[in-house]
Amino acid sequence: MSPTPEVIAHVIFGEGPSWCSDGTIVCTSVAEGRLYRVWPGERRSEVFAETKGGPNSCAPAADGGFLVTQNGGIDFSLFKLPGFGDLPPLSPVTPGLQYVAPDGTVT
Repeated sequence: MSPTPEVIAHVIFGEGPSWCSDGTIVCTSVAEGRLYRVWPGERRSEVFAETKGGPNSCAPAADGGFLVTQNGGIDFSLFKLPGFGDLPPLSPVTPGLQYVAPDGTVT
């Protein structure tokens, strides 16, 4: 019998988690166009950056920021996915790479 998985945070359509040297995890929310910072031991998360669009993954940068792969955005509200509830409206951006500074500023 397999153990029940432990949930440490709820992130809508989370992808691309990156472990950070301070013990936190930063991951994307593709449907919300956000990056979240997660404190696993505290089972809490908070919005770290508003990337808009559809951030698929993030990787730590040498200066403490993150590089984000950005698909530009998909309107997931059109699909009526079970368990997702009300999703925020689509806020499209240009697909490509984004840089998120340590303070959450997105370029």
